[in-house]
Amino acid sequence: MADAETTAGFSFASTPPDSSADVQTFDLQYFLWVFVLPFVLLVGIIGNIMSIIVLRSKPFRHTTTGVYLPLTAAADVIFLLTGGLEILQTADVFNAREYNIWTCRLYKVLHYASGDVSIWLLVAFTFDRFVAVCFPLSKRRVCTWKRAAIASGTILFLAMAKNVHEFWTRGPEFRDSGELRRICGSQPQYAFFLNYIRPWLVFALVMVIPFVLIFLFNCSIVRGLLKAKRDRSLSIAVSMYTTSTGTGKKPPKSDAGFRQTTLMCLSISFAFLILIAPSIVLLIGKPYWKFRTNLAYQNSKAISNFLVFVNHFINFFLYCVTGQRFRDELKAMLTCQPRGNQVTISSSEAQSPRISQGQLDIRLVTPRSSHEQIDVRFERSPRTSHGEIKGAKSGPH
Repeated sequence: MADAETTAGFSFASTPPDSSADVQTFDLQYFLWVFVLPFVLLVGIIGNIMSIIVLRSKPFRHTTTGVYLPLTAAADVIFLLTGGLEILQTADVFNAREYNIWTCRLYKVLHYASGDVSIWLLVAFTFDRFVAVCFPLSKRRVCTWKRAAIASGTILFLAMAKNVHEFWTRGPEFRDSGELRRICGSQPQYAFFLNYIRPWLVFALVMVIPFVLIFLFNCSIVRGLLKAKRDRSLSIAVSMYTTSTGTGKKPPKSDAGFRQTTLMCLSISFAFLILIAPSIVLLIGKPYWKFRTNLAYQNSKAISNFLVFVNHFINFFLYCVTGQRFRDELKAMLTCQPRGNQVTISSSEAQSPRISQGQLDIRLVTPRSSHEQIDVRFERSPRTSHGEIKGAKSGPH
């Protein structure tokens, strides 16, 4: 969660029976933050940067996917980078929030706003797929690059508006004796807002509402895909029958790219639902558990905060698993293969006598150049002005 705050010193203590002196303590949060989270952050940042590069390539560039998902990955990078400061704080290396008042304020605005943007971009992308699957006649009007860009800009503006108050509500906090308690504390005049209003805003705007919307959109998308699959199976069966009797045409190829994009959306949105659910449960039960010596609650909170970071780390792997086009573009990028349609004419052929006789060899490299290449030869007869095109497919070179 964008607003999941972590506190140091989550300890799991177990006391053997009939023994009060022999106490074994295991600090679960320290273990997760210092030994596990650095790996999650490193892999997550690299994966999100690679996602941005791939999703800004030509096949995705002018689609709604090329708007929502790269911006989501960028927001996830910022969230993970600012969250990485928690590692330094937990390990007693550096506390950015207590370094000075401006690092405190900037840290909170960036960390919270990036988390909010990531979550609501996912909601917008899920809605985009919902319209495309359940209302296909409205797809060309609603699911456009321009509308996606406007929606993304609106989300960014509202996320900053929600969290900009951190610049004046956070500051030095003093004890009753006048002693400085902490630099990144709550200002007394805003204590009511921070303690009683803001938590409910976070609960509603960053947890419950996105959770409910994504859940409902996903249910509708799954239902729409199952209905489309049944209709497609019936259509194929009828078409195969009519084709075999000579009274019909072969069924058209299904839109694999559309299904892959929808599967990518379902995977990341269901992952959000699973990873964010523990935080919702803990916030609901917080009044009953927080002020008790409940070690299970403390460790559950450490795990739920860790799952928040996993939510911003896992998308790259879900894209790889569910998106064939994403995998193809990623493979082409990593192996330095050409990723677009290219027409090449070798300089040696340009000087050959065959050109003067009206013969030209052209090689077309398909987007999936690792699978096949098409050699096209254009030959013109010296007696006429007409030409003949001959083509042949070849395997990988």
